[in-house]
Amino acid sequence: MGRRPEPHKRAELLEKAVDYVLEHGLQGLSLRPLAQALGTNARMLIYHFGSKEKLLTEVLEAAQARQRALLGELGGGAGDPFAALEAFWRWFSSPRLAPFARLLYEVEVGALQGQLEYQGFARRAIHGWIGFVLQGLPGSTPAQASLVVGTLAGLLLDGLITGEWERVNGAFGGFLEVLRAGSRG
Repeated sequence: MGRRPEPHKRAELLEKAVDYVLEHGLQGLSLRPLAQALGTNARMLIYHFGSKEKLLTEVLEAAQARQRALLGELGGGAGDPFAALEAFWRWFSSPRLAPFARLLYEVEVGALQGQLEYQGFARRAIHGWIGFVLQGLPGSTPAQASLVVGTLAGLLLDGLITGEWERVNGAFGGFLEVLRAGSRG
């Protein structure tokens, strides 16, 4: 007779795995060191999640859910889409969100390299941000929302790599001014 499922143990392992991946990233992730960090063994991770790929899928989904919960805390800009975009940028580029951004960039690079386990997730994440911008900037088109998402993603990547946040925040301010000018006429 096999072990009985332990949903609480599985949920606990998943939360710890998310913490681990947010801190250490995905590059070179191996089940044995992950399991050791979680206080278990690779066999138990496979028992609870079925495979490394399924575990990674669940880790990415849980990390995204955490980020969405943090997004729920975002305030500011009610009624003014540009003020809302500015508040979003402050939130999006904050040190608190950096682990989530690094993880998403790792997934996107993996998708570019043809890693199938990341392609669907990366695509859904990009479309999710486009949908978020479409909701926040009424009257914008998917192409315009893509421009905003691409610009914010590029600026965020620049800031994470260089640490030159004053320059990057200035570039965001310039982008916001271009958007405001474009909305006036």
